[in-house]
Amino acid sequence: MSGASNNRVTPIAEPVPNDVEQLDAFHELLPALARALDVRDIFDHLSTVASRIVPHDEANLALITDDESQFRLYASTREGAPEMVCRGQDCPIGDAMEPQVFDAVPGPERGLRSGLSVPVKIGDRMVGVFALFSREPHAYSTRDLTLAERLGAYVAVALAHQRLAESAREAAVERERSANIENSVELLRAISNVLDIRTVFPQVSEIANKMLPHDRLTMMFHDPQGNIVFEAASTDELADLTRIVKSAKHGPDVDFHIIDDFRTATLAARAIARSSSS
Repeated sequence: MSGASNNRVTPIAEPVPNDVEQLDAFHELLPALARALDVRDIFDHLSTVASRIVPHDEANLALITDDESQFRLYASTREGAPEMVCRGQDCPIGDAMEPQVFDAVPGPERGLRSGLSVPVKIGDRMVGVFALFSREPHAYSTRDLTLAERLGAYVAVALAHQRLAESAREAAVERERSANIENSVELLRAISNVLDIRTVFPQVSEIANKMLPHDRLTMMFHDPQGNIVFEAASTDELADLTRIVKSAKHGPDVDFHIIDDFRTATLAARAIARSSSS
C-alpha cells in the first residue's frame, strides 16, 4: 500500500527591509553606549540612530530628582537649559511609570503634536523617562511603543555604566584624599619633635613626594635685600648653591612660580652665589 506524504516544509519568512534596518540600528547603538561615560555626550548620536527605529523630531531623557517628586531634563536634542518636569497623572506626559502613547504633548510652541514615553529602569528601580516627540499627529502605535521600550533599556544600560564610572572616580578621589591626610599626619609627626627642620628635610621630601612627586625639594627664603637664600635641600646636588641674587630688589610678585624646564627657563637673577668652599 502506497501513499503520498502530507509533510510540508514551511518556508522561513524573510525579515522585511524595515525590520532589518531597525535591527541594524539597535546593533549600531551598542558600541556607542558601551564607550560613553556620559549619556549626554552621545545623546544626539543616539537620537539619530534611534530615528531609524522610531522616527521622531525630538528626543528627551529626564531623570528623577533626589526627592523623587519630579523629573529634571538631563539630555535632549533641542537647545536650552535643563528644566524641571512634573510627575503624575496631572502632567502633560501623564504617569511616566508605564509606557504610553499620548497626543497632548508639552512644547506645542515647538510644533510637537504627538509623542510617547517609556520608563528607564536600572534593576527594578525607575530612574527616569525616555520620551520621543513628533510634529505629526497620531504618529505612534503600540509597536512603536514596544521598540521605544527596548531603546529605554539600552539607555538604562548606558546610565548604569555611567554611574559605575562616576562611583569609581569618586572612590579614587576619596582614596587619594585619605592618603593625603595620612601623609599630612606623617609629615606633622616628622617635624613636630625637631627644632631645626633642616635636620629632617630629606624625610620631609620623602613624605611630600607621595603627594607631589619631585626629584629635589628645597626650602628658600627672601632676605631683606630680596635675594633668594637656600636654607635646606633634600639632596646634596648643587650643595654649593647658597643664594640667588635677583636683579630687582624686592620680594616675589606672586605666591608661586612654575618653571617647565630649568634648561630653557630665563630667571630674573643678576648672579648666583656659591659657598666659599667651591
